[in-house]
Amino acid sequence: MIIIILSILLIIFGFIGVLLPFVPGITLMFIGILLYAVNDHFLHITQNHILIFAILTIVSIIIDYLSGIISAKLSKASKYGLIGAVVGSLLGLLIFGFLGIIIGPAVGVFIFEYLAFKSLKGSSDKAIKTLIGSLISLIINFAIAVFIIIFFIVNIIR
Repeated sequence: MIIIILSILLIIFGFIGVLLPFVPGITLMFIGILLYAVNDHFLHITQNHILIFAILTIVSIIIDYLSGIISAKLSKASKYGLIGAVVGSLLGLLIFGFLGIIIGPAVGVFIFEYLAFKSLKGSSDKAIKTLIGSLISLIINFAIAVFIIIFFIVNIIR
């Protein structure tokens, strides 16, 4: 019974953590699902389900860390802007946690593009596109979290 309560708490805290800095939300949800499945001897949640959740967790982690950099690249940021996105991602993560992963790349792109080309319009345009990409990654992670919650509830009720 303790394992069941712990797994449910991990899933709930993970779901909340999708929106909070310093909390690896999807990863906590995965651990909660895995604990529940092992405790339940994979009766309601099978090993195939666990594999799917593991893949979703890895995708979520990759999205979290690379979305700002990929967005900067798609916004046609220069090599300086891409370096700024990397620096902004790392510093943002260290200073502000999850929120820094969203905002950091955009700030980094803006600063590095502006320092390199002295164009306020070009720098802000690339930074905004980078921010939009980061926000899209947040929405994708939230959708993954909602899917995990719904899947868990549906399979436990059965």
